[in-house]
Amino acid sequence: MIRLFKTYKKQTVIQYINRFRLQKSLEMLGNTDIPIGEVARSLGFANAYYFTRLYRSTYGHTPTEYRRRFDRKQQNCRQPNI
Repeated sequence: MIRLFKTYKKQTVIQYINRFRLQKSLEMLGNTDIPIGEVARSLGFANAYYFTRLYRSTYGHTPTEYRRRFDRKQQNCRQPNI
C-alpha cells in the first residue's frame, strides 16, 4: 500500500503529511497571533525546532520571517493611497 501511494503521489506518506501540515501552517501564521511553538504542536510536529527546520527547507525562510512579511503586506494594503 505504501509503495502504491509513493508511485501515485510521487512522494512518501510522511512527505505528503508534512506538506499538508506546512500548508496549514501558512494560514495559521498569516491569520493568527498564535506562537510558532503552538502552531507546530497543533499541527502535530514534535517540537518547534523540527517544524522551523522543515519549514525553512521547504519555503526558504523561517516561520517568523513569513509572519513579518505577511504583516507588512497586510499593513501596506490597509494604508490609503494619498
